[in-house]
Amino acid sequence: MKGDPPVELRVILGNTRRMRNRLNFKRLKSRSLILGFWFSFFLFFDARNVHAYPNTIGYGYGSCTTCHFNSNGNGPLTDYGRALFATAIAAKPWIQAFGKTDEELGSSSGFLGRLQLPSLIRPFMGFRGMALVSDIESGSLSTRVIPMDLHAGMVLKAFKDRVFLSGTAAYSPPPVGSSESDSPTWITREHILVVRPWKWLEVGAGLTDVAFGLRVPEHPAFIRSWNGLSMNDQSHGAWMTWSGRSGQLTVHGLTGNFLQAADLRQKGVSATGEIEVAEKIRLGASAMSTTNDYRGRLLGAIHSRIGFTEGTSVIAQVGVNRESPVLTSLDETLGETFFLQSTFLLKRGWNLLFSFEQGTRDVLSGVQYFRAGPTLQVFPMQRLEFRFDLVASRLMGAEQVDPDRIALQSQLHLSL
Repeated sequence: MKGDPPVELRVILGNTRRMRNRLNFKRLKSRSLILGFWFSFFLFFDARNVHAYPNTIGYGYGSCTTCHFNSNGNGPLTDYGRALFATAIAAKPWIQAFGKTDEELGSSSGFLGRLQLPSLIRPFMGFRGMALVSDIESGSLSTRVIPMDLHAGMVLKAFKDRVFLSGTAAYSPPPVGSSESDSPTWITREHILVVRPWKWLEVGAGLTDVAFGLRVPEHPAFIRSWNGLSMNDQSHGAWMTWSGRSGQLTVHGLTGNFLQAADLRQKGVSATGEIEVAEKIRLGASAMSTTNDYRGRLLGAIHSRIGFTEGTSVIAQVGVNRESPVLTSLDETLGETFFLQSTFLLKRGWNLLFSFEQGTRDVLSGVQYFRAGPTLQVFPMQRLEFRFDLVASRLMGAEQVDPDRIALQSQLHLSL
C-alpha cells in the first residue's frame, strides 16, 4: 500500500496548503500586575512583525477540532493534524530538504510513515523527558534527569471520524521528592467514546481531561497544577460540545476518577467556552464546581488568545480558586492565578516563547509566587521537539522577599 497518498490525505494536504497561502502565516488584586499585563501585551503587539501550542491561533487555527480527535484539544492528532504538523509547524528535515515537497512530507506523517494503515485504526505513542539544572543562582548546581511521560494508545474510528473510541496507557513516574518506596506505575489517562451526530455537536463519555481554561503544555503552570488540572488529574464523566465558526462551548459532567478511592473523587460540573471576536482574536471563560468528602472547589477563569503574523501569538488567563473544607473547621481559602505567554516564529520549526506567571494560594496570606523566563522551542522534524527553558522564580511574602531561584530545563519530546 505504498506509493501515492490516498485521495483523502491528498485532500487534507491540499486544504492545508491553500489555508497556509490564505493566512500568510482572571480578578487581579495587584495594580502592578495589571499594569505589567498591559505593558507586556503592548510590548508583544509592537513586536508582531518579528518573524517569530492554544498557540496555533497564530496560524489562524482557533478550534482544537481542526487537529485533534477530542474537540477540547487533548489526546491524539487526526490525519489532518499530523499533516499540518509536518507541512506548516515543524521544520523541513535537513535530510529531506532536497527534493521533498510539503505534500510528500505530509503523506509520510502517519504512524508508519508512508505505509497507510486501515482507516479504522490510528495508533500513537509519545515520550517526554527533561534534564533539570537548578540552584544556578547559588553556584552549587543540582542536576537530575526526569522521565516526564511515556504513553501509547489507539483510536478506533468509523463514519468519517463521526464515531470513535480512544484509549491511552501511560507510565507515571514517582513524584519529585517522593520516598524511595514509591514506584512508577502504569495508568490510563484517557478512554473515551465520542459520537458526532452533526458537525456542530459532539457527545462523549469516559475518562479524560477536565474541560476548563487554556490547555497549555506546561503542566506545572499555576493555572493547571494549582487548579487540580495537571498531567494525571483526569476525571470520568460525560460532556457535550457545541462548535461553530465563531466559537465553541463545552459542558462537562464530572464523576471523579474511578481509579481513586470514592471519598477522594471530585464530583461536579465544569464548562468552558470561547468566541471569536475578530480574525485570530478569541476570548473565553470557564467555570467549575466540584466536591468530595473533604473539600469543595469553585473555580472561575477568563482567557484570551490573539494571533498576529504567521506563528506569532499571545495567550493569557486569569482565574480564581476557592477551596472550602467540608469536615474540618479550617477557613476557606481564595487563590488567584495569572498566566501570560507570547510566541514568536523565528523561522519554520523554530519558536521563541516568553512566559510570565503569578499565583496566590490565599489572598489573605499576602504570599505571592512568580515565575518568568524565555523558551526556545524547536521542531526539527514532525515527530521531534526540543525545548530549552530558563526559569526564574520568586516568592514574595507579606513582609519579605525571598531570593530568586533560577533553573535551566531542557526537554526532549518524541511522538509517533
